[in-house]
Amino acid sequence: MLLVAAARKCRRLSREVLCYEQPRAPPQKDRGGSTKHVRILDGALPPDMFAMMQSAFAPSAPFWREHAYHDPATGYFSYVHALGGGAPRSGLDQVIRHIHALVCRKQPQAKQACFAEWWAHCRPHSSGHQLHFDSDNEGQGTVRNPILSSVIYLHEDESVGGPTLMTNQRLGARLADRGWLVFPRANRLVSFDGAVLHGVVPGRSGGGGNAAGGAAGARRVTFMVAFWRAIRTRPSPDGRPGPSQPFPYKAAAAAAGRTWQRPLLPVREGWGEDAAAAAAAAAPRVVLPFPLRRVWEAVGEEMTPVEALSGPPHYNLCFQGF
Repeated sequence: MLLVAAARKCRRLSREVLCYEQPRAPPQKDRGGSTKHVRILDGALPPDMFAMMQSAFAPSAPFWREHAYHDPATGYFSYVHALGGGAPRSGLDQVIRHIHALVCRKQPQAKQACFAEWWAHCRPHSSGHQLHFDSDNEGQGTVRNPILSSVIYLHEDESVGGPTLMTNQRLGARLADRGWLVFPRANRLVSFDGAVLHGVVPGRSGGGGNAAGGAAGARRVTFMVAFWRAIRTRPSPDGRPGPSQPFPYKAAAAAAGRTWQRPLLPVREGWGEDAAAAAAAAAPRVVLPFPLRRVWEAVGEEMTPVEALSGPPHYNLCFQGF
């Protein structure tokens, strides 16, 4: 990925990002206060919750086919759930409330959230995800960021897919001078400020990192939840996937003739209505992200710092690919 700033200086993602090496063990010390920017919890969901999510979003699950996910013409699509306001209406509501409660324990700004927006990805090892800022309706009209964003990894094979890249870069501000890599691990939850630039580094093939890329047909499967004070739902008039749709509960599901949400609908006994208490009892393990010495570097100028840049390009002209 290349950047051309106003000062006509060209920058790209650093070699440290693109040629990452997956360490054998996570960092033991929080260098530079990384936990203020990125929180990682391993074993985030109870086993039965996690099993439900793995089944509903498995690479062969109807979710991907019924949304035409692998069709190049299909754009971004997501669903919105209300937080609080009575008992959960589905098993997925219970999962989202559990994630919200986990996040609120150390990132209290998420307590202001009234809505949760979720989406999912299922991609091969070599496929990354463009650097972007999470925004309502993909930033059309105006850019509005969520309070907090989160990712939970659903696939078991840790050799599949590249790491998630987090930065401290905000829209309209200077280029990031700090960044972190989070490597995939089953049932690992990552949460971070919803206004920062982030993406997924493509999985490496040879020369270190995730060289194998998993078994043939293996996919990197992730479930993302953004927490909002307010977000407008946008029902699709023609039934096609789109951003911030209302979640199709039983009546809507029957009318649409879809099957993908069936395993997510039943409210499970024993998961508890008190999500905060359940999250406290779960006691997932805190893990540190891998800090980067630099996110950007100059093209043609070895390891030149980026602090001298006057500012990044316009939102619509950059941050759209590796």
